[in-house]
Amino acid sequence: MTEAVTDSVPSARVGRDRIDTILNATIAILLVGLLAFGSYFALNVWTTRRAEYLARPTARAVENVKAKVRANPNDPNLRVSLGMALGADGQFSAAVEQFNNALTLNEELVGAYRGLGLVAYLQKDYDAATNYLLKIVELTESSEYQDVNNSREEALFTLGIIAIEQKNYEDAVGYLKGALRIRRADSDTYYQLARAYRGLGEVDAALEQLDNALAFLNGNFPEALFLVGELYMEKGDEVNASAAYAQAARLAPDADPPQERLAQFGTAAERLQRSRDALDNGDIEMALNEAIIADNLEPENAEILKHYASVLVVRKNDKAALAIYKRVLVLTPDDTEVQDAIKSLEDKLKKAKKKQ
Repeated sequence: MTEAVTDSVPSARVGRDRIDTILNATIAILLVGLLAFGSYFALNVWTTRRAEYLARPTARAVENVKAKVRANPNDPNLRVSLGMALGADGQFSAAVEQFNNALTLNEELVGAYRGLGLVAYLQKDYDAATNYLLKIVELTESSEYQDVNNSREEALFTLGIIAIEQKNYEDAVGYLKGALRIRRADSDTYYQLARAYRGLGEVDAALEQLDNALAFLNGNFPEALFLVGELYMEKGDEVNASAAYAQAARLAPDADPPQERLAQFGTAAERLQRSRDALDNGDIEMALNEAIIADNLEPENAEILKHYASVLVVRKNDKAALAIYKRVLVLTPDDTEVQDAIKSLEDKLKKAKKKQ
């Protein structure tokens, strides 16, 4: 969240008030250039490197915020902003200094603890990150302002992820439920809560949370669908697992994990043959399951769909059979056999409706 998961939180942005890392590097290059090639060459090296640095959007943001800090050095919020900008530019070690500078000016500044927590998280110093994030939870305990609530929700969410990483699944459930009490319609939180329940071995509870995650994004959440597939496989349900993997693969065609999982089901042709053999042996449920899996593996295979529909007819599931035959007709619009099957089923369903 192997899971096809991205568990990272928004990038931490950190920084330093004085000469930044890039400037230190360019000064070193300047000195080397003076010794080896003379001052003219060294000056050009310095100018080129500095121009390359300033060409980055994040670097320009750093310089802009630094100018504001120089004008207002005792503004703790500007110090936090500088830390955020520097962190976005990848200067993590400098950031801690900026966030600590902010805390020197205001020891209860939530934004500074947020920055410190995110930096520690990104550096995988989970104990430090937990301490900073718990401080945010403490500071926001009684406040109901929206911006404060946002910080509290983010802190609880990140604490939940850290707890999952450390396999403290019960703690993760508590943190993530706390985040959901602040923001109910957050698919990412439901997804992470599902991961926590999976860690506790509560598969059905995990699936319930994934249903919530998918509902808020109209099913457009390939990581959640992949985890649905994993959970159904743990339950021994190949039908639902293959359906979930197939949906994940369609939404994320370049992602390897869903394709790798689908490959474990064999080929659609093999599943189709299993379905035919099961039908010949009178095992209708197995025939249906194998037909569904074959369809999940190759959803635009007319041969599979025709067989799938015929199994549903034998099973006396005429509405579902009609729907499958209509899918076949889209693929093979001139197929008279399919046209006749559709007409027959429509007539049968009309007669049944009149009798009701």
